[in-house]
Amino acid sequence: MPALVVRLGFGLREAMATSMAIVAIVSASGLLAHLAMGSTLDVPVAAAMGGAAVAGALAGPRLAAGVSTRLLGRAFAALVVLVAVGVAVATVAGVGV
Repeated sequence: MPALVVRLGFGLREAMATSMAIVAIVSASGLLAHLAMGSTLDVPVAAAMGGAAVAGALAGPRLAAGVSTRLLGRAFAALVVLVAVGVAVATVAGVGV
């Protein structure tokens, strides 16, 4: 997402939407490859994740409309840092993420 904003000149909101579209395409491709290799789909987990994604997609724009772009950018940066710290801690602890 930072590359979309810094290098391509996207606005923050447009970069977030574009990033989510890219994530959806990559996720669908990964799922298809997983299934093509003969693996099975854990339907309850997939349904829960899909439902949460749809709820977020519907609620996100409404919630973001009332938030400044600056605050949105800072919150996203904080989320990225938290995820990075969580992955680093899990890696050092030897826990699968």
